[in-house]
Amino acid sequence: MFLRQMMRCWNEILNQNKVFCIVLRSTTALEAETAYITDSLAVGLHEGKSVGSPVVKIVSSGTGLDIIKQEDRLTYVRDSHGVSGWTGDPYLIQEPPTSEQFRHICAQNSDLTKRL
Repeated sequence: MFLRQMMRCWNEILNQNKVFCIVLRSTTALEAETAYITDSLAVGLHEGKSVGSPVVKIVSSGTGLDIIKQEDRLTYVRDSHGVSGWTGDPYLIQEPPTSEQFRHICAQNSDLTKRL
């Protein structure tokens, strides 16, 4: 019965041409629940080339940063307000995070839906 309801709901969603995230939770005690690490990070921009140095600013996921220079596994960056500091290379990616891309696609979808 649950599966039939899910299929009916899924068909309605597909017929509306909308994007949705569906989270299913196991109903059996034998299956372990799944948890995910959030993609919302807060990263410090440090005054010096050490995580022990003072933090000049905290930036969050999706913040665009200009790369000034790279040394070892650290990068000196500047944000859009002119604040600069050092951060670890593992926190930097070349494309916006998936969550930002998803928000952008949803905004485009909403805009296109309004135009219809």
